[in-house]
This record gives sequence, C-alpha cells and structure tokens, in this order.
Amino acid sequence: MAFLDSEQPKQLETADFQERSFHPDAPMNLLLRFETASGPRTVIACSVPRQVAAEIADVMKKAGHHADFIDRCAPLSIADRIMIKNLH
Repeated sequence: MAFLDSEQPKQLETADFQERSFHPDAPMNLLLRFETASGPRTVIACSVPRQVAAEIADVMKKAGHHADFIDRCAPLSIADRIMIKNLH
C-alpha cells in the first residue's frame, strides 16, 4: 500500500509526458476549422509530428482560420476500456 501512496510514479509520468509533448517528432492531433461556401468545416489530422503541426497551425492562423494541435493520447487497451466501462 505504501507504493500506491508514493508520489514518485506521478512525477515520472509527468516528466515523460512533458518530454514527449515538446519533442519535434511527438505525435499530435491537428485540429483545423475553416469556412467554405457550404459552411464551416473541421478537419482532425492524427499523428502529425509536432513541428509540422506547429507550422501548419501558424499558416492557418495567419490566413484567418482556426488551427490548434494537442497531444495524441495513446489508445487504451481493451482491458482498460473494460475496466472503465465497469466503473461507470
């Protein structure tokens, strides 16, 4: 039980997450929102390298469109999905 109360694993996870988030090749989800003649459109591009996502978002924003990128979360395993479902 003492291991579960320890703060060390959380610190390691946070350090790994921050390192991955700022690495130029870290996979990101790129969110693009723009207007077309048929109305607004949203595009989500998965697994885009962070550097590329930042460049695309910058160009889209300069053109007056909305663009943002977020960390691409690792997919959940089937066991994790079942555990979450059972908790709800």
